[in-house]
Amino acid sequence: MTMPSGQICSVSVDLDPLDCYHRIHTLGEVPEALRDVVLRRGLPRFLDVLGRRGLRATFFVVGEDLVPGSRTGTEAGRAIVAEAGAAGHELASHSFSHPYELVRMERARVEEEIDRAHAAIASLGAPPVGFRSPGYNLSPAVIDVLVARGYRYDSSILPAPLYYGAKAAVMGAMKIAGRPSGSTLGDPRFLLAPPAPYRPALGAP
Repeated sequence: MTMPSGQICSVSVDLDPLDCYHRIHTLGEVPEALRDVVLRRGLPRFLDVLGRRGLRATFFVVGEDLVPGSRTGTEAGRAIVAEAGAAGHELASHSFSHPYELVRMERARVEEEIDRAHAAIASLGAPPVGFRSPGYNLSPAVIDVLVARGYRYDSSILPAPLYYGAKAAVMGAMKIAGRPSGSTLGDPRFLLAPPAPYRPALGAP
């Protein structure tokens, strides 16, 4: 969308299931009643706010959430994501199972995560053309697979020093307390990435 000042603003939302946060903070299994709470209760609120303002957003979807009967997927969750797509919002990929260690996986596992998410999202209509890696991390293997699959953009890197510092502090405190976080800390060089769209070097994103 274009702001009154003439600047362009991109609105995106990561639809991480509650399971992701339980993994980050080592909180154990998510109660069954809350397995799809982000999609079932949170997403409709986003759609209402955006709809009242005539805005279209990009929702980065975890593919497993669209597979009823899976670890995080339900029919209700799938239905509301389909509703978002039908309303004109972009459904982009946020991997299949949201593994925080995606950028450290061998290429075959990266391909599996991207391809399974692609198939799950495409089953609702339009196949995804955008991707965001879990934890705002990126690797040459991820970029290479996205290019090979014809994706138009990646939105993984978040050059935000305050966020990076806070994340590092929390992960460090948890480790000292004997509760290592399920998340991963990205390469600090990501903080030097430009905030505007750019074309990364394939071997060094």
